[in-house]
Amino acid sequence: MSHRSNVASQSGTMHVAYTAANAERCAVVASRRALNPRNRGAQHATGTQRSTRQQQCSARMPSRRGHYMTRPRPRTRHTAHAVCFNRGMARQRTLTVASVNVNGIRAATRNGIASWIADRGADIVTLQEVRATDDIFTTHVDDLWGADWSRVHGDSDAKGRAGVAVVARLPLHQGRVDIGGKAARFDRAGRWVEATYDTDATGLDAPLTVVSAYVHTGDADDDARMEEKLAFFDAMTTRMQYLRRGGRHVLVTGDFNVGHTTRDIKNWKGNRNSAGFLEVERAKFDRWFNDLGWVDVARSLAGDVDGPYTWWSFRGQAFDRDVGWRIDYQVATPELAERATSSWVDRAPSYAERWSDHAPLVVEYRI
Repeated sequence: MSHRSNVASQSGTMHVAYTAANAERCAVVASRRALNPRNRGAQHATGTQRSTRQQQCSARMPSRRGHYMTRPRPRTRHTAHAVCFNRGMARQRTLTVASVNVNGIRAATRNGIASWIADRGADIVTLQEVRATDDIFTTHVDDLWGADWSRVHGDSDAKGRAGVAVVARLPLHQGRVDIGGKAARFDRAGRWVEATYDTDATGLDAPLTVVSAYVHTGDADDDARMEEKLAFFDAMTTRMQYLRRGGRHVLVTGDFNVGHTTRDIKNWKGNRNSAGFLEVERAKFDRWFNDLGWVDVARSLAGDVDGPYTWWSFRGQAFDRDVGWRIDYQVATPELAERATSSWVDRAPSYAERWSDHAPLVVEYRI
């Protein structure tokens, strides 16, 4: 996203987020974190001191793969690096889905994405702005996740632009790299890919189709660019409605480059006439969530709060002051959204440790 004002290999069995064998290890991890001075001294981005209860919650944040613990009852929790929202869950198996605009997979690799991949241990990761050819993408997936991870990648005819992908530890049933229908002009734009997994792979009661989508920023002063952006949203809507007709679970993820409400942009008043917060763009989201029954999963878990933001400009002090935008989404069919147990943003600990101008949006789904 540009600066704004003021601002198919196969895998084996799926990773299970909670096992009884992990409980003891989790307790050790939690106790170590509780003793960590950085955790004890961490504060909200707003500068307010965390409560004791919130510090207890942060000690239970998911870390390295397998290290998951049952969540306490409070709806929200904060750490220095993440804001997590949950419905409260006991010992349940979960499917973890992460979505992130990597701002170029080669650059993200140089800047440290490998550490996040190892720490998060997600089952499915959707990527936007991959900016790589198939051969370069394959090499990076093999190095970062492993050759046994399945993947679907749609690159762009415009060299060094866009590109989307879905990588997973699950075996892939079917992949698709075009949005179809009357929107054929977008098929080679690197903006839409689908990965479908059957019930044996996911543990769900119906097949799951996961979409990685990238919507370009647009330009409020360029009618042609805005018309193209809005046309792509219309193409998305048509395809989304088609996918859900078969009774499958559908999850549409990605960088949509729009803040839906004033809760999604820190400086919303100064951006009322900017691309990304125009009424005509936000109306597309109104239709999804109010008329068609799709669910903004992160917002449904967070409730009526500011953010949590997923993008901050590299310029100025936007990141340090948390002057951000929530423009990355996981949009689900209602049946899948009901299975969402927790959501959080993996915000980098510091400006220097960022490997993208976006932070991953992570959601756990009960299976």
